[in-house]
Amino acid sequence: EVVHAAASHGAQSMERGVLLQGALAVTAIAASDNAYAGAIVGGASLGAQLISQSYGREAEREADLYGTRYLAEAGYDPAAAVQLQETFVRLSEGRTSQGWLQGLFASHPPSVERVQNNRELVAQLRAEGYTGGEQGEQRYQQQMAFLRETKPAYDAFDEAMTLIRDDRVEDAQQKLDEAIAMLPQEARFHGLNGDIALMQRRYSAAIDHYNSALARDDAYFDYYLGRGLAHARQGNRSRAQADLQASVDLLPTALAMNELGTMALADNNRNAAKQYFQQAASAPGSIGESARSAFLRLDVADNPANYLQTSAYVSNDGRVMVRVGNAAPMTITQASVELQASVGRERVRRVVDVRNLSAGDARDYDSGLVLPADVPPQAVQAQVLVRSASVN
Repeated sequence: EVVHAAASHGAQSMERGVLLQGALAVTAIAASDNAYAGAIVGGASLGAQLISQSYGREAEREADLYGTRYLAEAGYDPAAAVQLQETFVRLSEGRTSQGWLQGLFASHPPSVERVQNNRELVAQLRAEGYTGGEQGEQRYQQQMAFLRETKPAYDAFDEAMTLIRDDRVEDAQQKLDEAIAMLPQEARFHGLNGDIALMQRRYSAAIDHYNSALARDDAYFDYYLGRGLAHARQGNRSRAQADLQASVDLLPTALAMNELGTMALADNNRNAAKQYFQQAASAPGSIGESARSAFLRLDVADNPANYLQTSAYVSNDGRVMVRVGNAAPMTITQASVELQASVGRERVRRVVDVRNLSAGDARDYDSGLVLPADVPPQAVQAQVLVRSASVN
């Protein structure tokens, strides 16, 4: 994936540095069923796309070429690249499930041809002197030993997560307590404790649990996010902003951006609020919808002419009419437009009030200006200016 990004495969218009950083930051989240997978915003969301990006045969071949060579130059056994592709081919045969691995195969299809190409590449590297190389089996087993020993704790944690999704919070708390008793140093367990307390609106307890999580792992965005939300619900805006910004610095999410936008608006910082809301608006679901509505409420008021389309014309009975169309994706509840017209040597102005104009709708309004019988419609020069608009 790093070679794909460095070589700009399918990403010519994207900043390489952003892609590389984003790929490393969010691959694990984007490739899983994590609740935040659809709510990553900003540059990191571009990086998240790498895991599902499809590439042509030549791009895949180039990625294999340099990726395997980097592997050898780093001191690892390049034959491992062949073994991995052989495993992918075996797993892809007769697959029926649609898990994340099958999604990966859809965008990165394994093939016998690719395996053979990699075998030839490894033979070439051997000829260049890259003999042996580390496979890291012993080191891997040493690292895995702890996870195997503590598996019951993580199983209890997984059960707690399932129970929460089933709205069985009390049972989830019991399983989580079991997990913490078995492995008190695991930060994620304390983080979930904070999540439960936050759901139950026990904000002080939630903060304590998030503090415990951060004492064990201060580099995970979710603990700052949860603690920031708890501080916000307690009205401690300064601490909330600091925590939410810390979470965004680690991984920008729509939830944090939306909350920061709400706080910026409370501080009467409209520009900052709009920036936060606009970034959060790209997310799916209720958070993105809320952010889009908040952004539009501000931007329609700040830039009403961007959302209202106006024109003037003369009706068959000589009345100067104003047509107003709503280009915003929501109802304009109130707007004020001004007709400026020249009829011969006379200049006139008329203000027209617009109310409850639905999205995509257009209406005609009588400006109150009637042409004298001896003045032809083509003698009228008119423009309509948008003065103000608002949405609820």
